[in-house]
Amino acid sequence: ILFKNQYIKQWYQRRVRGTEISDNKNAYSEKPPERISANDYIPKFTMPNISIDAISNELTGELNSLKSLVAESERDLESTDRALENSQQNILKYEQQVADLSRSFEFYQETKCFINDYSKLLSLKIDSIEQVENDIYALFQKRCEDGRNLRRTVQQRLAVQVGVIKGQPDSRYMQTTEVPKTCPDSDEEVEQEFVEKYNSIVDRSESVMTDVRDEYSEITFVKQQFEKWKLQQGESYKNAYITQCLPLVFSPLLRLEMLGWNPIQPSCPNFEEYSWFLCLMTYGYREGQDPSTDDPDTNLIPIIVNKVLLPKVTKLVECCWDPFSSQQTKRLVELLTLLFEDYVPKKKKSAEKDKMIESIQHQIEQLIIHEAFLPFTAERSSNPDSKIEQFLTFQYIKCIKILKNILLWEGVLSSDIVFKLSVDSLLNRHLVAFLQTSHNYMDNVEKIDMIIKTFPVTWFEKTDKLLPQLTSFATYLASLVQIIERKQSQCSTDSDRKLHKTAIRKVMSMLLRINAMD
Repeated sequence: ILFKNQYIKQWYQRRVRGTEISDNKNAYSEKPPERISANDYIPKFTMPNISIDAISNELTGELNSLKSLVAESERDLESTDRALENSQQNILKYEQQVADLSRSFEFYQETKCFINDYSKLLSLKIDSIEQVENDIYALFQKRCEDGRNLRRTVQQRLAVQVGVIKGQPDSRYMQTTEVPKTCPDSDEEVEQEFVEKYNSIVDRSESVMTDVRDEYSEITFVKQQFEKWKLQQGESYKNAYITQCLPLVFSPLLRLEMLGWNPIQPSCPNFEEYSWFLCLMTYGYREGQDPSTDDPDTNLIPIIVNKVLLPKVTKLVECCWDPFSSQQTKRLVELLTLLFEDYVPKKKKSAEKDKMIESIQHQIEQLIIHEAFLPFTAERSSNPDSKIEQFLTFQYIKCIKILKNILLWEGVLSSDIVFKLSVDSLLNRHLVAFLQTSHNYMDNVEKIDMIIKTFPVTWFEKTDKLLPQLTSFATYLASLVQIIERKQSQCSTDSDRKLHKTAIRKVMSMLLRINAMD
């Protein structure tokens, strides 16, 4: 029942619900409410003006929307199918990789154990290796110093004997001006003692690794371990910078193998004949494939030569090279020529190479200081058969030998070093000064010819001008020509004048040879 107004509502509340409304005094006198039909409240509906085309368009739009939805659903289905297929393929791939990953894990575990064990081994054995190295170097050094000290002692005693320096003459050398060829003990005894000590040190070196398994003490097995890493796990091998570590890995075993290697001495094998060299030459190469130029391990041998071999050569130069020995110097020059041409280019910066060159230079400087003994301030004699002239001539020939040995380094050491040692330190400071104090100027022509014959031809092929370093020497030659010319004018016989003329021509030819005719 709908209530038309507030009055009817109040009447309803009073009659039907029994509610009293006290504020309205006329409430009981009101008439009952009128009944209202529901139709009075049905809204009026007006049919819209809808055409068939509008309905068709509406349905068409709805159809297109459903088609788009279906197409999108189909695309989603295809994407899902593809994702499912990829997931299935990945599952198969990863299932197949499980075995490879397992093998890789086992390999890395094995490699880790090997490296740890090898590092501990080297830390335990390195002191023993260094000890036998120091012992062999000390043995070489003593042998070299014995010969050097004997030569210098004899030189000093002969100088005292002939009166060049003050001192008490030694009776053992009163009858000769030649350097003795043997020590106070016999050569056989000295050599036998050396061989016994040498063999003892070698035996000790061979026992250093006797308690170690071959896989840790043989370069071949160590090489195989790192080669396996490179060929099977190349990316991690590269990321671990193994190439840079290899010289440190092989160095202790290499040093132990080459303990007795001394290329300064005769009958020493070339380092290229040792097993480590032949083994590491093929490091990282796959059988049947040419080595790649981009592979840094192709430089393994040059790096080892630079990091391991050059320091050893430097040590041998310091302890057992006698620069007065022509044969030792020739062997050392041949070795360094090979190293500089094939393994350590001269133009390439190398701290090890620089240190070795400094050692060579120092040894030659010490030789000049102690054995290039030409006391040009001593009282000279015009008689070439006098004891003092014989001694000085012997010393002059000795200096010529030193000059020859220094000039053997031409092409190996820098030109500046060779000029400094040969010309500045020896020729100008000792030989020229000695010649200037000589009274026998005709004999000086032969002595000068000995000097000229030692000069390398390459000095005078690159230029037609006099080398600045030879200015002092050329000046003396020019003065010698003037002296001989003055003496020629005083000759009384044709034979003497002819002899002087021949000497002048010879000196002029020497000036021409060194480009000093101007």
